[in-house]
This record gives sequence, structure tokens and C-alpha cells, in this order.
Amino acid sequence: MPQIKKSKEKIEALPKISYAEQMNLYELDETLLILHLDNAHTDEDSVICFVKQDVMNMGIPTWPIDTLISISLMEAVLMGF
Repeated sequence: MPQIKKSKEKIEALPKISYAEQMNLYELDETLLILHLDNAHTDEDSVICFVKQDVMNMGIPTWPIDTLISISLMEAVLMGF
């Protein structure tokens, strides 16, 4: 049986980046707007907006049913997000 060696190296588990209400990330020519949602399913719920693509992604893709939703930013604004 193979032996498992335990490392004594400390592993950092806390996030290096966090935000309170919103945060912008920039990758290549796309801007991602991450928004925290108050009064949502959990305290940590956020939506990710792909600004250039005009798409908002939200949901829990691992939930028993597929709840991943993609809508345009304009639709989200009209729906009150």
C-alpha cells in the first residue's frame, strides 16, 4: 500500500480577492461586472454580467434541476435586477 506523506506546509484557504457590493474584472476585451444580491437565496449570491456580450449569468448549475439562467442586461434591468 502506498504511503501518504503529510505536508507541514501551511495552506492558505481564504480568498485573496473579495468585494462587498460589486466588482469589475477585465479579461482581454471583456468586462465582467460581479454584483452581490441582497435578499437572495443565500448571503453569498452574486450575478456575473458579461458587459460587452450583453449577458447576465446567475443560478446554481449543480442544483437537482438546471437553474442556470442567461439573459441580456437590458432584460435584467427591466426585471428589476
